[in-house]
Amino acid sequence: MNPKNRTAGFTLLELLVAVAVLGLLSLSIARGLSLGSGAWSRAHTRTSQAERLRDATRLLRQLVAGAIPAFANSAPDDRTIAFAGTQDELHFITRLPPAAGTPATVAARLFVEDSNLILAWRLDLPRSDGPGLLPEDRRIIAQNIAALKFAYAGASAPWQDQWLGQTALPSLISIAIAGWPPLVAETRATATSACLYDASDIECRKVQ
Repeated sequence: MNPKNRTAGFTLLELLVAVAVLGLLSLSIARGLSLGSGAWSRAHTRTSQAERLRDATRLLRQLVAGAIPAFANSAPDDRTIAFAGTQDELHFITRLPPAAGTPATVAARLFVEDSNLILAWRLDLPRSDGPGLLPEDRRIIAQNIAALKFAYAGASAPWQDQWLGQTALPSLISIAIAGWPPLVAETRATATSACLYDASDIECRKVQ
């Protein structure tokens, strides 16, 4: 064979080496793309989780800050407010924030069910103008909730596990959720209890 003709092309060995190098380069590029995609996906997931946590925390603060010390009944000698808080569940009258639905004064509940943090509300309490209650509306505030614990503190009362049969709101409400940063929300505890919640007006009806 003429040596000049050998320099004009590639030998089989050279082609095999070139194919092997290209294969390694392709594998490296594919792995890099996979790692980059995984990192982006994890970052996106963390960002989404942080946004959901921030939105849920903001909503909880708004609900607690909007709590209203409405009287539980119209008896003139009974100044017990419509607020019942235990470790596991919170019942109260509040102003529904726009993020949760149409702004209105509602009877709300916060509790965990099937690992979901639930906000349930209705536009009425038991009333003297007719029997029955409207059905509750519900919204999932957060998912994958392993544990929830409420605690309450007053102006002159230390932290306690329940707030029942009181004539004023607790000053602070602690909402401890496993895996979340500590959340302590302030209420309008100094607001005057001067109304009886009545859904027929969608607002607190003034008590004479």
